[in-house]
Amino acid sequence: MRVQNWQTQFVQILQNPNYKQWQRGKFDCALFVADCCKAISGKDPAEEYRRTYDSELGAKKALLKFGSYADALSRHFEEIKPSEAQRGDAVTFDFNGALSIGVLWAGKVVTLTEDQGLVLINAKAERAWRVE
Repeated sequence: MRVQNWQTQFVQILQNPNYKQWQRGKFDCALFVADCCKAISGKDPAEEYRRTYDSELGAKKALLKFGSYADALSRHFEEIKPSEAQRGDAVTFDFNGALSIGVLWAGKVVTLTEDQGLVLINAKAERAWRVE
């Protein structure tokens, strides 16, 4: 079940000035999606990851210890067919040849990139999770 006023809370995350610039371990794509999931559902799929890394190597070690982003999402949310995903659901997708993670909004994917900050892009979801 989604929390009351989840859309307002989600928009507040999109407007958070901290998400204008990437900072590994504080404001990166995985933690952005986790913050969105928490605002939408009250569940934090990155709870065990938070404050465990601040470098690329640290992030890789955290992934080895706790599993992939997809594993974290699967522990908290039901995986659904990408074609069934709707606004507020988490997705993985190909972004410039790399697997990335984002949240559906307005028929597109919102994600946080290292060079552009928050972006809203057309992307085909490879996997999807119902965030509720």
